[in-house]
Amino acid sequence: MPSSSVSVSPATSSSSVWRGWSRPVCSAGSRYSEHPPRYDYRLTDKGRDLWPVLTAMRQWGDRYSAPLGPPLVVTHKECGSSADAVLVCGSCGERVGPRDVKASAGPGLRQGQLLPDRAPSP
Repeated sequence: MPSSSVSVSPATSSSSVWRGWSRPVCSAGSRYSEHPPRYDYRLTDKGRDLWPVLTAMRQWGDRYSAPLGPPLVVTHKECGSSADAVLVCGSCGERVGPRDVKASAGPGLRQGQLLPDRAPSP
């Protein structure tokens, strides 16, 4: 589990990313620097749930935008190996990619939200 403490500037903390949409992703902590003013923030449950998303985005950036290598390396404290986001089946645990899954209507779907199925190509 990643650390739930982050340090950001007041300008960064006021951005919509940190405030979230309806509930915050972090809560203000104590001030640890006067000049420049810096605060210690704690991730909320909502913020901790973003960890896999942020990890996947960091990995994508490392692959496509870091020719000299990743600027940040995240390792598993227990074994010291790279901690990577990997999508797996929630039932069997097998790794899955975009060609291994299909999307279908879920219980929260409202009328008119999805496009109709396409007819197969001739």
